Amino acid sequence: MRSPSTMLEAMMAAAELPENIGIRFHRTLTQTEFLSFADLDRRARNDALRLHAEGMRPGERALLVFDAGMEFVRALYAAFYAGLIVVPVPVTASESADTARARIQAFAADCGSRTALTTSANEGRLHGCDPQIVAYSLDEAPVHAVPAGLEWTPTGTTAENVALILYTSGSTGAPKGVQVSHGNLTANQRSIAAGALLDEGSVLVGWLPHYHDMGLGMFMQAIYCGFQLVFTAPAQFLRRPVTWLRLITTYGATVSVAPDFAYNLCTKLVSDEQLAELDLSTLRTLITGAEPVRAATIDRFVERFAPAGLAPEAFTPAYGMAETTLLVTAKSAGSPIRRVTVDADSLERGLVVPGQGAGARELVSCGVPDAVHEVAIVDPATARRRPPGRVGEIWVSGPSVSQGYWGQAEITSLSFGARLDGDARPYLRTGDLGFLDDGELVVTGRLKDLIIVRGRNIEPTDIERVCSRELGTPDDCAQTAFEWGDHGVAVVAETDAGSLARAVERIDATREHLSRQFSVQPLSLVLVRRGAVPRTTSGKVQRRATRALLSAGALPMLRVAGPHAVDPVGPAPLHQVAR
Repeated sequence: MRSPSTMLEAMMAAAELPENIGIRFHRTLTQTEFLSFADLDRRARNDALRLHAEGMRPGERALLVFDAGMEFVRALYAAFYAGLIVVPVPVTASESADTARARIQAFAADCGSRTALTTSANEGRLHGCDPQIVAYSLDEAPVHAVPAGLEWTPTGTTAENVALILYTSGSTGAPKGVQVSHGNLTANQRSIAAGALLDEGSVLVGWLPHYHDMGLGMFMQAIYCGFQLVFTAPAQFLRRPVTWLRLITTYGATVSVAPDFAYNLCTKLVSDEQLAELDLSTLRTLITGAEPVRAATIDRFVERFAPAGLAPEAFTPAYGMAETTLLVTAKSAGSPIRRVTVDADSLERGLVVPGQGAGARELVSCGVPDAVHEVAIVDPATARRRPPGRVGEIWVSGPSVSQGYWGQAEITSLSFGARLDGDARPYLRTGDLGFLDDGELVVTGRLKDLIIVRGRNIEPTDIERVCSRELGTPDDCAQTAFEWGDHGVAVVAETDAGSLARAVERIDATREHLSRQFSVQPLSLVLVRRGAVPRTTSGKVQRRATRALLSAGALPMLRVAGPHAVDPVGPAPLHQVAR
């Protein structure tokens, strides 16, 4: 396999592939656009000259403000060929113009960009930004024509140069931009390709947002390995989840990727008639990541789509984050999923003890890191390795660990410069909790979201899972639990019209059940309509934002069980964990 040291080298190498290999976008199942890697190379050379003619220079930051589509891919190429640093901006059709403008302005202010690559249709999102952001629409003629006979020449990009700044939360308040170098990108693509057995014959079908690390990774992987990529818009998937599976069938996809909620959605919404039309037998790798991996979700999806030829061993639980470019660990391709059943009460105390019955919790292994990356399980208070059988913070070292947060040296030093006794390498403190089992990583929760009540560590995801089951709410309704009041806990649970009556009927019994099972008193339970719980642009529930809304009385409550849910005094301060 080719081993380029920068993504620009990977793009130039992919241009040598046959003209039928490239990237295809489906606006709908029947309306498509295709550009070969050779086409993208030719366009990028001209687009880069245009950007240079406009005065842009290598190393400048360029916001990429695009809906899902080939326009984004073309802009990504143009920016890399021009030597620019790419800053993808979340664009969603449902948000207001003011929200979009505030996010663009916050990103631009943080990374020091005054330039946006976009389309003429999206220029309106930039109007009113202060200071003014100059927009370059790649779908229109340039202001300054490229001089005749001028040819593009490489900009001298190296592995050490920053390629991307990824804003992980989509926050408009105090955004943190992860700076990812070209070397980080290529190192991570090598790891992914080796673990997932990807090569030039692979076919990837996906729909993830291009501004999210896992969605952007689809494009990087296809370019790096030189294989066919077919993608559609996230909105298309959310409207009709079967669209994703139909594209897998049509193109004979060998690999795809999605978070847990997507597999749940397909299991629920794909009809028997639609299932009969699907062929998923070509899938060798089906990655699940970006949010907690649930064994129950995998089991339901495999059972539902086994008639379509889905092989259970195709499922590949993975762990990673933008701070590590993307992937840290993944299950080996073609191997069975490994499950670990532990005692839930012991896990709260940081001990890994085999469990069974009602007090057991089934966890899924996310596999092993490759040979060039190290994963350590660390006591966050002492910065020492945890012994086997103990839960600790997950620390990561290796060439995929990014360069830190743009313009935030102090936070970068704390998060990316951790040291272990007797180990000179710098480690990234992920803030996630887990343990190693026979060398495989098992993720148990999030350090900063831990509920700490009377000296006990309770994973909010445990409370949320039980709450959803007891209330009988759909899987796509959010549940979020957090500390509240005097040694108490609040749980906010979404419900839809179909489950509202049952949820209201079950609210008191559910609150009592949660209080008994997790030995938490007081515990308050708040019902809200689906969509009321704030999420990040990648769909993750924002516990702290939900708590802030509840504290301010700004959460539209349908029903409340428990006196402390509307305590006018407000909650106790969150536990702060130094990183």
